[in-house]
Amino acid sequence: MDALKTSWYPGHMARAFSVFKKEIKKAHVTIEVIDARIPLASRNKNIKIVSDDNNKIVILNKSDLVPADNLKKWQNALTDVEGARVISTNLATDKGSIKKLMDALDGLRTDILARRTKGFAILHPILRIVVIGIPNVGKSTLINRLCGRTRAKVGKRPGITMGQQWIAFGNNYELLDMPGILEPDLSDPETADKLSMTYAISDKVTDPYLVSSRLITLLKKIYKFNKPNAQHPFFTKAVEQAENADDALAILARHFNFCLQSQSIDYHRTACKLLKDYRDGLMGKFILDNIDDMVKQ
Repeated sequence: MDALKTSWYPGHMARAFSVFKKEIKKAHVTIEVIDARIPLASRNKNIKIVSDDNNKIVILNKSDLVPADNLKKWQNALTDVEGARVISTNLATDKGSIKKLMDALDGLRTDILARRTKGFAILHPILRIVVIGIPNVGKSTLINRLCGRTRAKVGKRPGITMGQQWIAFGNNYELLDMPGILEPDLSDPETADKLSMTYAISDKVTDPYLVSSRLITLLKKIYKFNKPNAQHPFFTKAVEQAENADDALAILARHFNFCLQSQSIDYHRTACKLLKDYRDGLMGKFILDNIDDMVKQ
């Protein structure tokens, strides 16, 4: 089966990237939110080129969906390769995530002000922060928790945030909320696949059957090096018995009793079920990217 290749670049993302290139020059700190399940695929290379790696915090969000030992390796790699301060958390459920972030921000603030003032005091200095990330990685959740109120729309579908706005919070901090911005040309089909698997690309512009088939193929390659849920029917019934993705979907369809009136296999319903189970963490904990690829970049 050919790999899924897709491109999704709504007009608001193009406009947002144009604004971002201007606003980033005003910022002192960049917070990049990435999906811990796909630490490479969930990064916009165009944003990385424009933004300065200095004074950068990287948040590996949804870290509870990946194996802890693999996660630690990625944290160390991001710190060593980029010099960033790395925080692993789940912004939606980890009550301590904001304290971790504020501690990092306060540390950066001290360093930045020391360089800016050179011994002279600045009255009520404002530290400007830009939050960046592709759709559906948790940017709006982060902003709402930082500001202590619902300032940004939140949802489980990509493309919720449509505009940009500066928001004041804490002790002399300002934060720029940007819409999630994907790269305009997803020329790498494997990246497009992984973005679709994790729902950074909406199911409305992809085929769940193709995406789930690619997920099955990938999981069969990597599950022994991650932390699969041994009780999930994919691993108890399909992973060893199925010769290909179609066989696996057929086995799962019979397990879930997903058949059409003609008694034929309901591949679409089974594919959607498999994707949902993966996204909800019911299949186990996996990092889909290869850490060796980061060193090559």
